[in-house]
Amino acid sequence: MYMKRFLISSIVTLSGSLMGLFAQEASLSKDAVLRAVRTNPAAFGVRASDLNQLAVQDLYFSRHNGITHAYVQQGVNGKKIYQAISGVHFDRNGKPVYLTKGFLSLPEQIPAFTALPAAVLVQKAGLLHETDLAARKVQDISGLEPYRGEYNPETVYTEQVFAQVHGKLQPSMRIIFQSADGTDWWNLLMDATTGQLLEEHNWTLHCAPAAAAAAGG
Repeated sequence: MYMKRFLISSIVTLSGSLMGLFAQEASLSKDAVLRAVRTNPAAFGVRASDLNQLAVQDLYFSRHNGITHAYVQQGVNGKKIYQAISGVHFDRNGKPVYLTKGFLSLPEQIPAFTALPAAVLVQKAGLLHETDLAARKVQDISGLEPYRGEYNPETVYTEQVFAQVHGKLQPSMRIIFQSADGTDWWNLLMDATTGQLLEEHNWTLHCAPAAAAAAGG
């Protein structure tokens, strides 16, 4: 794979002095989470200017330990940066207790987003998995906010993103579709300018029935 893995999800315990830098928000709205992140760029190893475009991807409360988990997506030019997600985890009083660092330091010049037609990239993605996607509807889900809708097997989902390739931001396209036999959901990341495959993931969990039974699953 030519895609450079840039997301390092090592959990960093915040020191008392660092926790003091965060705004003490008892009510953890999305706005409160974003304020906590933006006021402390150094905690994430980036500059304030790198955090101009953010969106909370997920925000939930764990009842068993009282921790609220917030996951924040970094973006640029209105598009997500692929896998540039950091987590901030708050105690019951709204105080951050640890974080995961995934934001990128952005270059001074952001490349223009140039891409092959979506239909061309969709066709290339289908050929990689012997799935004819020509008759399916194509839905664009690009943007900073996460897609909250259901995934329809008759639809191909495309998303324009920037991805870090060889240390540089590269216009890229995520293409999500169900395989022809209906057994797999594929999530492909492709170079938007060439159609080269950068990464792919199968969202379908395959489990042998015997193994599942033995594990009590």
